[in-house]
Amino acid sequence: MTVPEAAEDAYLVCDHITKCYGDTTALDQVSLIVRRSRVHALVGRNGAGKSTLAKVILGTVRPDQGELRFDGRRAVFRSPRHALRAGIGGVSQEPALVPALTVLQNVFLGSEPFFWGRSRAALKHRYAALAERVGWPIAPDRKVADLGIAERQKVEVLRCLARDAHLIVFDEPTASLNPAESRALLDVVRTLQEQGTTIIYITHLLDEVIEVADIVSVLNDGDIVCTQPTAGLTTDALAVALTGPQPTSETPAFSSVRPGSQYAATPRTRGLSSPVALRVSGFPDSALGGLVLNVRKGEILGLISDSAHTTESLARSLNGRGADTAFVTIDGALITSPYQAVHAGIVLLPSDRERDATLRNQSLAANVTLLSLGQISRFGFIGRGKERTASRHLCQVLGITALAAAPIESLSGGTRQKVMIARCLMQLPRVLVADHPTHGLDRNSRHTVHELLRHAADAGTAIMLISDSIDELLATADRLVVLRGGKITRTYSRPDRIGRLEVITAVFGDDRITGSTER
Repeated sequence: MTVPEAAEDAYLVCDHITKCYGDTTALDQVSLIVRRSRVHALVGRNGAGKSTLAKVILGTVRPDQGELRFDGRRAVFRSPRHALRAGIGGVSQEPALVPALTVLQNVFLGSEPFFWGRSRAALKHRYAALAERVGWPIAPDRKVADLGIAERQKVEVLRCLARDAHLIVFDEPTASLNPAESRALLDVVRTLQEQGTTIIYITHLLDEVIEVADIVSVLNDGDIVCTQPTAGLTTDALAVALTGPQPTSETPAFSSVRPGSQYAATPRTRGLSSPVALRVSGFPDSALGGLVLNVRKGEILGLISDSAHTTESLARSLNGRGADTAFVTIDGALITSPYQAVHAGIVLLPSDRERDATLRNQSLAANVTLLSLGQISRFGFIGRGKERTASRHLCQVLGITALAAAPIESLSGGTRQKVMIARCLMQLPRVLVADHPTHGLDRNSRHTVHELLRHAADAGTAIMLISDSIDELLATADRLVVLRGGKITRTYSRPDRIGRLEVITAVFGDDRITGSTER
């Protein structure tokens, strides 16, 4: 394999890195050169492959193809600890520390001498030197459990420095920080660079890229589409790169869809005058703050955010699992548990279908009918014939050719995903929360899912469609809400009348955008 031509100051070289998860290609022949003592930013929409590339560099994930070269040598990292020994450390938005241990113990965890008691004074002296180097007066005897997220990230940086890491990967480090904490962290990045540390800075905030980075690479669908210096670069130019190529027939035309219920008006204005089916509010102790969302019967509400963590937390709350931090009501009735959510007619299609929605040891038919057991059982016993018949129609509509009795684990990732969608639509739900429903599907399958969502809305289902695909949202949603920093910054009542660039700028562009603007 040929390594890309690199400058003399190239420190890390990623050579044609490929990583697949089932049918989904997270990284597609990615080649990247990171130069010594530079801040190299990686930006891209959610799901573009930024974090996967970071995990490959940090040794958390092994690539399927390609290789790494670090400091002139081929590097094969079997674990994050192995990468750290080689001189590469990482700082994430959710620090991986041991809460029950002290700051000092976490900083030197795994590298402390055998005779801990005799060398404690020496370690404290070494810790004081590290803290002075970056200007962080964090008491070494404080428990990590008592620290805030910003201080925990500082501990992670100190841990990297304690192991003499010369390259540090910051993965969305300011996602959970307030403005003052974010400013302090950016100052640390500059300090580390001045001291000779090489930084890979992964973020979705374009203004941070312009401010702190020397070079920026843009990822789109698992591929690096451009790399250039940040000098003279504007957030608008970066936003253009983030939008990606214009679609050809990415999304279906809905002009042929006929309204099918009293809630339908036109394909672009349905639900605007119908009653509210779902209302969510009250996140006092989370990044969602004072978020208030209403979804009406027969409406597809599109939702796009600058943070996948934010939308995942929101989706879990809507299923009753975040009832201690949010108020969720269906037709005015408060939902406080997953049991109540199911019986009230809320159906959640989670983003991680493999972990949260798949019955691994069951058949295709059993997975499809999981939410409709009352229709196929009698006296507590499931009728297998009814189970197969009930699942057959939706499987045909979605193009699932596997036998109903086929083990779910024998199916491809894309087919398993379509099975989960069939489950959600088998019974007409009152509210459907679809979290990235078409991620990893081919074009024809995406079109089919879009049509099914539209028909469900025609029948009165209130749908919240969470997606990172701007094209999907513009073509499918009746109303589009943009979340940034856990707050609604834009609401578009006619998404079909706006452009992709306007949305990507609202999500990732100028940080001065505040408040809710409806169009």
